[in-house]
Amino acid sequence: MALAPPPSSMAATPASAGGTSTGPGASLPSGATVPSNLPLIAGAGATLLPSAAPAPAPPLLTTPVAPPRPSAPPSPLVPRRFGGPVQNDDVRRLLAMDAAERFDLVELNALPLVEISRESFNEEAIRVQLRERSRALLERVKQETDDLAISGAFFRGLVLQWYRESPTLSGWSTGMPERWGGLFADSRAAGGRLQPWLVRRLLTLAHGGHDAPPLSGKLLKHLGRGRKEEHYLERPPAQTWAAEAAQAILDDLALHPHVPGAARIALVRLSELAQRRQVENINQALGLLLDGPERGPFVLLHPNRYPDCELVTVRPPPPGSSGAALSYTLHLQRLTLPAAVPGVPATEALAAASSSLGAEGVPAMADGGNPWEAQERTSESWGALLRELARAKQHLPPPPKDYRQRAVYRTLRDVVVSEPVARASFHATRWRGRPSGLLLLSTLLTEGHLEPEVSTDYEYLDSELSDLEDGKPERMPDPPQWKVPGGTVVREGDFQRGYRYRFTRQG
Repeated sequence: MALAPPPSSMAATPASAGGTSTGPGASLPSGATVPSNLPLIAGAGATLLPSAAPAPAPPLLTTPVAPPRPSAPPSPLVPRRFGGPVQNDDVRRLLAMDAAERFDLVELNALPLVEISRESFNEEAIRVQLRERSRALLERVKQETDDLAISGAFFRGLVLQWYRESPTLSGWSTGMPERWGGLFADSRAAGGRLQPWLVRRLLTLAHGGHDAPPLSGKLLKHLGRGRKEEHYLERPPAQTWAAEAAQAILDDLALHPHVPGAARIALVRLSELAQRRQVENINQALGLLLDGPERGPFVLLHPNRYPDCELVTVRPPPPGSSGAALSYTLHLQRLTLPAAVPGVPATEALAAASSSLGAEGVPAMADGGNPWEAQERTSESWGALLRELARAKQHLPPPPKDYRQRAVYRTLRDVVVSEPVARASFHATRWRGRPSGLLLLSTLLTEGHLEPEVSTDYEYLDSELSDLEDGKPERMPDPPQWKVPGGTVVREGDFQRGYRYRFTRQG
């Protein structure tokens, strides 16, 4: 507390001291001066207004008001001190976001949401706006980080940013751990701090919590059974492992910028995660996230899609590894194009070069190429390829999305349906994951009956049978029976009790 200056030294007094103002545009009368020791009031367009009648006034106790703190937006690569003061720009950026056109997942994650939730605002309207905005963003964040198709593409985009920008961006390893931490799942450092998942931080802000979950008892109380927000934190095991694996790789890349010419990087966070979750689960999660084989290697970047990049893969640890010897590694390899061949496009030459890598990241086909890229392939060629793959204990790569329109797929199906030996080789070399229609059809023809274990598998099998019969995969015959080479397939049962398929041979 400080004493106000004596009346004789005051040429003008604030309106709160007994004077009156003429409005926001009022100015001092001619000859009036403002004493240097008079405190200023912060506020947009605020001015010091003169008293209508500057008369002597008794001394008053006044509280000096500190000048407003400058609020320059922090650099995105400068880490904010944990628990430090929140700049007003952070609040404005959060309130300016929505779940559509003004949505940026990385920028949202970089905002100090835990610190914002701890901030004490004098106006209830601001707290209400923050709660409403965080609830509006939750659904979009959940979709971006849980849907494997969307999150896989987003994850690859961040890896591409690491490859292209980290070599020349100063302060990468200082700022990016804070910027990418907690995007897909909790970021954990052994013996260090925990960066909660973005969804947890948004839920804390939505409920006015003041601690970062999962340490917040208040949040857990709000997320009791029966509350609609509970599903935001729920994930099936495979989805949880995929999110944790993606976050562990991002945490490793944030700490280690790309050094051109480097051949490998040890992924310490991912290796520690595999020790907690088991290598088989992490391999399965990476296969789902990156749409690749579960045994690895897992392709993050490929020059077929990004011509300026090297082949970037994640290699799992060798079988039997444990303890400190268990290590995932990131490998970078420059693909060298073969000598130019007249009439062969450069993209095809690059595909041919990458297909021979085998364990380097692209499954090596026995005949030296990706079988789905060929315009045509004979039945004899498919039979020889399946035998060679079975001998080498390799698997076919999954077919592309337009596989039904490709002649090579129809030829493979004809071979599997008509030749029992090729059918057995196909079972040993089948691709992993979807589409599963041809594998189900092969199993049905081999065993004579089939009851799909997964409730949705019948849709793949029905489409495969209809496409085989008349080239119309969307058609559903009534009654459900199909004529196939060598016999007839009949479907029995219903959706509630499950479907059963029976193959009857002719003759």
